[in-house]
Amino acid sequence: MDNNIVFNLIELILNGLGIKQPPLVFLSLYGLIMARLVPAINYTPFLGGAAISTPVKIGLAFTLTFLLYPAMASAIPAETVPTSLIPYIFLAIKEGLIGFTIGYITSLVFYGIQSAGQMVDNARDATIAQLQNLQLSTQTSLLGNMKLQVAIVLFFCLDGHLLYIKALFYSFERLPVNAFPQMAGGLVVGGELTPIVSDIIHMSADVLLVSMQLAAPVLICLFLTDIVFGIFNRVAPQMNVFFLSLPIKMLLGCGMLFLVWAAIISQMEQRFITYLKALYTIISKATFGN
Repeated sequence: MDNNIVFNLIELILNGLGIKQPPLVFLSLYGLIMARLVPAINYTPFLGGAAISTPVKIGLAFTLTFLLYPAMASAIPAETVPTSLIPYIFLAIKEGLIGFTIGYITSLVFYGIQSAGQMVDNARDATIAQLQNLQLSTQTSLLGNMKLQVAIVLFFCLDGHLLYIKALFYSFERLPVNAFPQMAGGLVVGGELTPIVSDIIHMSADVLLVSMQLAAPVLICLFLTDIVFGIFNRVAPQMNVFFLSLPIKMLLGCGMLFLVWAAIISQMEQRFITYLKALYTIISKATFGN
């Protein structure tokens, strides 16, 4: 009796919104959409992470699902939406994996930027103090955390969050929630990885390249400083070169970082554009079928 009351209430609300779907189909489709959006939001440092409470992230996913639902309801026939338990569970798992993959791809560039700051702090012997980074749920150094926070602010200033949400919506067009992937040969075809898997692996490997590019000017400066102090140590072995070099390397590292900061910001912008384009490309290559 209680279930009938709930379904009747849902049907009344749907009719008021102009959505002509059975309540059970509505709940199933709404849940599948959220199954993709929740991990996609949770695993991105600019929308998720431990810095934002779980109710807020779920509320954001619920709101985006509400905005997306009318288009999904008109594009997906009601009879193709599973209402039985076993098919629905498998589709929900598939949606969760897609959302996690999209969030993972977008977060890679932020891991690279944080690692660049960590590299600089390692080179200037400033890793004694560690911070808990809530956005990526990792421990990092002071410069690593600072660069990540700057990157997140820059990402919002470039409307990267809007492009990311647009990519999420586009993924529903390419990867419908009511279909399973049709991948002949699995992840490997003819002894080679499929283009999607290969692209994701290459993007993961590029994290180190991003870190090195952003940290290179300061690392080169600190490397030359180490060479100079090494020469001092050979000329005057009685000098305590290690303790003498600590404050100098601290100042040189910060000074060099200040000088090349504009170039670092420019590189961050280029990397954001590159990774967002790659995300759209990977989604475009995906083919799902009924």
